[in-house]
Amino acid sequence: MNPELLNELTKRIEQLEFDGARWRREKRRWTWAAALATLIVGLLFISVLKIVEGRKSVESDRFLLRGKDGELRAAWYIRPDNSPIFELYGDQRSARISMDVTSKGLSRLSGYDRQGVRRTETAIYPNGDTIMSIHDQSDRPKITMYVNHDGEPIINLSGDSGQPRISSRVRSNGVASLVLGDARGKKRIGMSADSEDASDLSLFDQSGTTRMEAMVDASKSPQLLLRDSQGKILMRSFVSPSEFAAIDFLDRDRMVRLLLGRDMMTFYNKEGKTVFSVPSPATP
Repeated sequence: MNPELLNELTKRIEQLEFDGARWRREKRRWTWAAALATLIVGLLFISVLKIVEGRKSVESDRFLLRGKDGELRAAWYIRPDNSPIFELYGDQRSARISMDVTSKGLSRLSGYDRQGVRRTETAIYPNGDTIMSIHDQSDRPKITMYVNHDGEPIINLSGDSGQPRISSRVRSNGVASLVLGDARGKKRIGMSADSEDASDLSLFDQSGTTRMEAMVDASKSPQLLLRDSQGKILMRSFVSPSEFAAIDFLDRDRMVRLLLGRDMMTFYNKEGKTVFSVPSPATP
């Protein structure tokens, strides 16, 4: 064999043996490093478990937070009726924000002014009503917005008596309404429009009884109703879909006693039967 070739083969075999030995050393080194890392992680995990197992809860019926000046700035406590409340205080030593759940299941968020008077309130009632109100300096609700448990949105504007003076509402049946009331809370004017394109305007007396009503029904027929103190219709003026215009006069049993049309005037008895008819005075 060629001495030069033999020498070259010998050098390559020695290099392979050297590289193999180095690779084995590196393998052992990484094996030990991985084992050490696993051990450290295991010890940390066991330590955390021990800490968690040994940790104790802090229990109390009142927690107070004070500022650097020693003044009370927050309080979290249980009231005598066993309901929880959380309060944040301002620099006047009075609550400015409070969150609570009452013993009857009402959840509430309230905001107060510097004098400690409640000015805003957001609440969810046990029956599902959700309410947001804005109050005046005497804690009287002036603007109230809520969605009741039937999903109906309602907005009320109230006077000094606390009674709603303006109330708007969209009912679940599609009727939108606007009611104006007096200082005693009695409705005096009402307007509504339903989902079938009918509209209505009503005027009420001091007792809240409807006395006059103007409407346009879904057939586009206008009507004007005048009622007595009991709310019974005494006179009705209308235009039918066929463009027949007339005025009805009714008795207290809601029976038509006189029909005044464009061309004819008809009288009826108590049973609703025609007594006699004459040409209308408006007939040329």
